[in-house]
Amino acid sequence: MQAIIRFLVHRGLVVNLVCIFLLAVGLYAALNINREAFPNVNLDRIQIDFTYPGATPDEVERLVVTPIEQELKTLDGIDKMTSISFPGSGRVNLELDPEATNRDRIVSDVSVAVERADLPDDLPDDPKVTEIDGSVFPILQIAVSAPRKDIELKWLGNKIRDDLLTIPGIGRVVITGERKAEIRITVDPEKLQRYRLSV
Repeated sequence: MQAIIRFLVHRGLVVNLVCIFLLAVGLYAALNINREAFPNVNLDRIQIDFTYPGATPDEVERLVVTPIEQELKTLDGIDKMTSISFPGSGRVNLELDPEATNRDRIVSDVSVAVERADLPDDLPDDPKVTEIDGSVFPILQIAVSAPRKDIELKWLGNKIRDDLLTIPGIGRVVITGERKAEIRITVDPEKLQRYRLSV
C-alpha cells in the first residue's frame, strides 16, 4: 500500500489525468442518463382486493380467500403469497419472482385465475387485481392536527382537499382517518310524556 501511495505522490500528472478522466466520464453519464421527475417504479407485487359485506373474517377466508389462493397456486412466476381477512373484506398479496421475464402475462394470468375461482354468488363486486407500482402510492402525505372539535377538523380537511385540487397537476386527493358524520338526538322526557310518545 505504501508503494502505491509513494508512486502517486511522485507522479502528480498521472493523478491529475485520472481525475480529469473520471470527471469527464461522470459528466457524460449525467448528461446522457434518462431522468424522470416522478419515475414509475415497479415493486414486483400484485394486490387482489375484494369486499363481502356482512361476512366474518373466517367466512371471508373460507369462501373467498381460499378459492382464490387455490387457483393462484397453479401459476408460474409467483414467489410468495400472503392473505389478510377482515370483517366484510379481504386482500391477497402476491410477490412476483424478480427473475420472471413476462410481467404483463403474469398480471393477465392472475386476473384470469381470479375470475376462474369459485366465489360466492352474493359477492357485490368482482375482486380487483392491481399491479403495485410507483403510480399507486401518494406523492405527498399531509397530516392535519389542531386543538379543535372533530367536525371543525373535518371541515378543515375538506377545505384543504378542495384547495389542493385547484392546483394544476394534482389528479386526486384522498382523506383518510376522518370520522364519519353522525347525528345525536337528545330526548326531553317531559315533552315525551306530554305528547305521549315513546323513545
